Amino acid sequence: MPRLVFLFSIIYLTGLVRSIHAQEYANCVSCHQEQVTLWQQSDHAKAMAHADDKTVLANFDNVSITHFTQNARFFKNDGKFFAELTEAGGTNIYPITYVFGHFPLQQYLIETQAGNLQVFPFAWDARDKSKGGQRWYPNYPSEDITPIDRLHWKQPMQNWNGMCADCHSSGLKRNFDTKTLTFDSQFDEINVSCASCHGDMASHYAANTQSAKRT
Repeated sequence: MPRLVFLFSIIYLTGLVRSIHAQEYANCVSCHQEQVTLWQQSDHAKAMAHADDKTVLANFDNVSITHFTQNARFFKNDGKFFAELTEAGGTNIYPITYVFGHFPLQQYLIETQAGNLQVFPFAWDARDKSKGGQRWYPNYPSEDITPIDRLHWKQPMQNWNGMCADCHSSGLKRNFDTKTLTFDSQFDEINVSCASCHGDMASHYAANTQSAKRT
């Protein structure tokens, strides 16, 4: 019973923290509409997002690409995005969980096990077609990256939780479990939000609100 109470407390507090950050964002918008509008078009705002029709830039119209011993096929099913990868004598289908960045390239994150996100070995060139873009390409174009290679997409060096998350998301807590060697990473904001650069926005908002009331 105590463990259950503790679990519900954590869930409640996590929701409360996210609610607070949502309110802080709303406070920013109330005074800085022009800056927020500009931010929404920035690299910071598009640093990371859930994969959906609005955020995915790549061609998932059943297209394939072969690179040395790897073959990838990208497709949609029931409105969701998938990557089929054949390598090392086996074929697996992976749902695309998140998009990562937007220009000049966009990468895709795969949840290979609960909580662990890995960077898929093929990325989308988001540049205009006239500049050589609008195509899939391998992350390491001159090498055949096998599963035992340190650069293989399932190895720690390609792990979002440990290598990428703290720059692309705000208020990151990695939550690495040394016993199971898994992550339960959480963030306050999925992208690089106002708080990443400006710190404690609640105090700033309160001070300026009180100042406005006095005038």
